[in-house]
Amino acid sequence: MPQCEGTTKAGARCKRDATDGPYCAFHVDQASDEGGGSTGGRPEKRSTDLLLIGVVALALVAIRRVIRF
Repeated sequence: MPQCEGTTKAGARCKRDATDGPYCAFHVDQASDEGGGSTGGRPEKRSTDLLLIGVVALALVAIRRVIRF
């Protein structure tokens, strides 16, 4: 597979394999950026993942309380 053409926060070339086109999944939005981005959609994905983890944790606590009674 070809190497991703995206750039990291430090400005170095990404070392991941390109998946669809010249970019990996993290840098696919750099194709539309003029100067290139730093990490693509990754920060938004992290915040969404953290929110989901919080919701799942709260649900597990609620289930645990119901099972105890």
